[in-house]
Parts: sequence; structure tokens; C-alpha cells
Amino acid sequence: ENSVQYSGISDPYKWTPLFGAQELGTGDAVTNLVTISGSEDKAALMVACQDSLHVMYGSSTADFQMIPLSGVRGALQYSMQELMTPIGMDQGGLISYAPTQAFGNYASEVISRLINDLVLGRTPLCSVLARGLIRYRLFFDDGVISCTPSGNGFRFTRLDYGRVINVAVSGEINGVERVFY
Repeated sequence: ENSVQYSGISDPYKWTPLFGAQELGTGDAVTNLVTISGSEDKAALMVACQDSLHVMYGSSTADFQMIPLSGVRGALQYSMQELMTPIGMDQGGLISYAPTQAFGNYASEVISRLINDLVLGRTPLCSVLARGLIRYRLFFDDGVISCTPSGNGFRFTRLDYGRVINVAVSGEINGVERVFY
């Protein structure tokens, strides 16, 4: 729970160091894994924990590195998606992790100050990114917060599907994006 593990190259079912499997510790409970833009043309993996944030860089087991970004900000379980920048919910509200040229490559910003009464102290059940609509949706036991980029900030809408949504996933079917709840 406090680490990310991966198998060796071309041996995805052998989870032993003898065949290249490794474990990178975070020191905190891992809550979300999100593929993000890395440097230049390489992707990276943002590893969000309960109270910390890390980015895993590399293209194979030969060069994977876990770089700590924050020992204060993290993301609650099931809350993180990449909506142009990674967005997740931590104890301080909805947080955007924008890329920057500064040390660590990402700067955090609370984006939910105007709606903190709707999110603070709440437990997310799941989240999903509707790519075609450019919307991040965060589900709670009594409704949904929908987030859309607007100018230099974000706009929020509260939704109610009339039932509790516990699982949400998006993907493409025959080239058409679909969101399933």
C-alpha cells in the first residue's frame, strides 16, 4: 500500500527480483495512479498518495525513478484524473497540479475555493474524465461535482443522477468516446 511495484521487462507475471520486478516506496498510502505528460515526448506516472505526491519517470525498469513532489499535498482515493493538468481532491479541496519549469515540474493550486462548502470533509466514491466534453466529474454519495476549464480557471456545476454512482470509467468504442457509470 505504501509502494508501487512493477514486473521485469517481458515477464509481466513473474513478480520476483530475480526476473527484474522491483518496488519503489512512497512512505504513504498510494491512492491514485495517473499517466501524465512528462518531459518532451515522454509520459510519466503521477503517484498520488494520501498526503504526498510523486512522479515516476523512465521508459523501462532500467531507468525508472520515483521523484517526490510534495510531502503535504496528495489526493484522496479515486479522485484523480488528468484534465489538461492532473486534478484530484485532497483535504484542502480540489487541487490542480499544473506543469511548471520550477523544481519538481508541477505546482499545486486549490481550484475549489468558491465551492469548498460542497467538497471539504467529503469522501469521493469515484471520478471520471469525459474527454469529449473536457469535463472532470467527481462523485459523492449525494451527487456529482462537474469541473470544466474556463479561461484561466475552472467552472463547477453540481449534478444529481438520482442514484449513487460507485464506479465510472471512460473509453473509446469504435472511435467514439463513452462514459459508463
